[in-house]
Amino acid sequence: MLDEMIQSLVKRHSHGRTMIGIDGLGGSGKTSLVHRIHGDLLTGPRQTVLIHLDDHIVPSCYRYGTGRPQWQEYYELQWDVVGLKHTLFDLLTSPSLLFHVPFYDKHSDRIIQKQLDVEEDAVVLVEGVFLQRPEWIEYFDAVIFVDCPFHTRKGRVISRDGYLGDEATILKIYETRYWPAEDYYMDTIRPKEQATICYRQNEWREYPCDN
Repeated sequence: MLDEMIQSLVKRHSHGRTMIGIDGLGGSGKTSLVHRIHGDLLTGPRQTVLIHLDDHIVPSCYRYGTGRPQWQEYYELQWDVVGLKHTLFDLLTSPSLLFHVPFYDKHSDRIIQKQLDVEEDAVVLVEGVFLQRPEWIEYFDAVIFVDCPFHTRKGRVISRDGYLGDEATILKIYETRYWPAEDYYMDTIRPKEQATICYRQNEWREYPCDN
């Protein structure tokens, strides 16, 4: 069902670049979904470009130990929200075919510039959390919000984020930093209702949301 929806979106926006956002909270399955969509679109006639928003965060000194509540550091400071309008989104939606954009290098904890080659009729998939902020939403032709039950997301991040420490440490970090930021996003932006497509994904099946 989702495959047909994606193909319909791409055909509907057939002139120039098509910007599709894959939004969702941590552990919702949006990365797996965007790779599936990307693979399906690679067989089509148009170039498909995949952008992971986590590749464009700021160095750690700007998002940790700032004196602000941790959830605000994550929601407001993890990305240069206004700066990315000009250094990423404006370029992706411009007529330019070749440009340089800032990438975060986790090994050096610095920003490096990388070249992107994007054809004028490319389908651009942008995957990440908080995509439907007021500063970014205007750039998308369509947004898919990946909905997922909290207990499923919780289990996934505990299994996935072992680099943070043991289960108790992971839960403490999420309870003070990530989940409050996600709650704020859900309450203020209402991304599930605002999205072009709300798509529910859990352990058993996938189906459109009933908004």
